[in-house]
Amino acid sequence: MANQINLNAETDANMIGDDSSPTLTLENSSSGNALKLQNAGGTGVALSVVSAPTTSVFVPAPNQAGHFRSSATTAPVLIIDKTVVGGSTIAPLRLLVSQASGAFIGVGGVFISTASMNLAANQTAFHIPVYHETQGVLGYIAVSKGVA
Repeated sequence: MANQINLNAETDANMIGDDSSPTLTLENSSSGNALKLQNAGGTGVALSVVSAPTTSVFVPAPNQAGHFRSSATTAPVLIIDKTVVGGSTIAPLRLLVSQASGAFIGVGGVFISTASMNLAANQTAFHIPVYHETQGVLGYIAVSKGVA
């Protein structure tokens, strides 16, 4: 069946496909962006991605640039993949915050208590390299082996 195109709607304009190919592909063969998302009002989400229908109601926080949400249980919500390594200081994910002493990463969900972790000497499984651009410093975050 052909795609259902409903782009003239005043709200919830959409395009619906019903096969295994992408419903919409945007491509730029020159130096410009294939897609630019801009919320001129500044109070909504510029990008909201929902994978696998969910029955729960989600209201994104105001002023988010993007939100990825999935109810799939066997796949990650977001994969950032870089196929060519540019060097130890070129990371596939770059996080920037211009707020002194502000939160840099917010984490929520499942945690384990430190009492249940094996924190004995030499229990580091590996280190995650982290590069600080402004100071030009390459450091590491230690990841401990599994719980005791």
